[in-house]
Amino acid sequence: MNYVIQNLLKSNIHSTIDITGSNNQVTTNLNSTNGMVNTTVEGGFNTFTNEQDDGGIGHQLTQVVVGNYNSIVTQQQGTNDSIIDISTTGDHNTITVHSTNSSSIVNATLAVSR
Repeated sequence: MNYVIQNLLKSNIHSTIDITGSNNQVTTNLNSTNGMVNTTVEGGFNTFTNEQDDGGIGHQLTQVVVGNYNSIVTQQQGTNDSIIDISTTGDHNTITVHSTNSSSIVNATLAVSR
């Protein structure tokens, strides 16, 4: 089990995380102008929490999750021109996106492979 916590608070931050395994918990807090987070995970029973908060402009969150029983929760508040692109392949995965800004673009794909 791995715990990954990122607090990204400056301008033009780019973060890439690649994780293989199960029961990982990844938390990302992005309050950055032009911040970018890329997460790729292979495994099951992983939990992802993403928060994009006030003051940021131009956030981009990309997540690719391969496996079963993964949970992805994204909360976006007060950010402008943000892009959230989440895709997952497997069984029993959930994606939840909350956004309070109408100028955000959300692409969420939940694909079941058999």
